[in-house]
Amino acid sequence: MFEPPEEDDLCDYFEKFIEQIPDQKFRNKMDTEINSFEPYSFLNNLLIHSAHRKEWQQFKFEKLENNVINQLQTNMMQWPEKKIKNK
Repeated sequence: MFEPPEEDDLCDYFEKFIEQIPDQKFRNKMDTEINSFEPYSFLNNLLIHSAHRKEWQQFKFEKLENNVINQLQTNMMQWPEKKIKNK
């Protein structure tokens, strides 16, 4: 069983993603909200309904995938290689 990332890790994901956003006005809004009481759900909602939705989903997927890989490596398991079918 895999452990989900802790809330601090999720906030770290947001911070790293926010740094990449070229839209300064949107980035400032996100920076303000990340310091609020319950930043994760609000920031996630903001991103899902923004022009940065696809980038956020890809970024988050990569971070979560890395989290799983790290847990596998920590537990001395091997990450199965992806098999590509030739068509």
